[in-house]
Amino acid sequence: MKYSALLVILFFSVAVAAKKPDADKILKEGKMLYTLQEASVVATTHFLQQFPVLSEKANGYLSYINGNEINTIIYYHFDSTRILARYHFAASQPDKIAGIPETRQLVPSELEDDLITMREKAIEKIKVNKDGYYTYYDGVSFTLLPVINNHERCVYVMSGSKVGDVIILGNDYQLRFDKNNKYRGVERIHKSLVKLSTKAGMDTTQNATLHKHFISEAIDPTDICTLLLYKDQVEWDLHYVLSRKYVSVFDLKNEKLAIIKTKDWKKIGSRIMNKE
Repeated sequence: MKYSALLVILFFSVAVAAKKPDADKILKEGKMLYTLQEASVVATTHFLQQFPVLSEKANGYLSYINGNEINTIIYYHFDSTRILARYHFAASQPDKIAGIPETRQLVPSELEDDLITMREKAIEKIKVNKDGYYTYYDGVSFTLLPVINNHERCVYVMSGSKVGDVIILGNDYQLRFDKNNKYRGVERIHKSLVKLSTKAGMDTTQNATLHKHFISEAIDPTDICTLLLYKDQVEWDLHYVLSRKYVSVFDLKNEKLAIIKTKDWKKIGSRIMNKE
């Protein structure tokens, strides 16, 4: 199938063919998670390299949006919480540290304290793992992203690969909290775990990868987040998510998302194939 031709038809058709799910909302949330995770990776890497003495005391980190910037904190949490370092990033550049990290006499703000509390409670829930709800895989680790906004307080738990050239999608969860940071419950985002190779494979004409959804009807923000983290490492540009009602197409290169009804997707594919 000619992917360029398909995308032209798809992004034109989706405007009139699919009202829901909300592609713009999913993409926005996925990019938000990506900026938080990217900032955390950059900050923690710098912290471990530049502050080896402080690194011995660290037992947690998180990132959050603060106006037009992203802050990342490395913290020590025992009898009381102490911020070991605070990093600053422009919201549009989560891969570039802005200015000099703060490391002296830092105390958590109210927001930081809430985020730390949520993250630590989520860690405890995962450790206890009541009824074996959380699944552990060899070569896979969990990353926790606490989020507070006008609509919700939650902690995203995402799986990441410890092996190079492998992307992990799925085995992710969302723990919910109330305004007092009391745990309210957890939802599984994906039903299983999917491993993708960053390599194109033997058939270099295949410019895409895919996975199927059995819980949600569209690509999830956690999928968007993970794919963006590997954007510069993959040898393919498109990722499809197939569900019963919808097909999601995420264009990594241009960071665009289209969601179209499955029946319309099949019609478009048939038209493209007939032209070849």
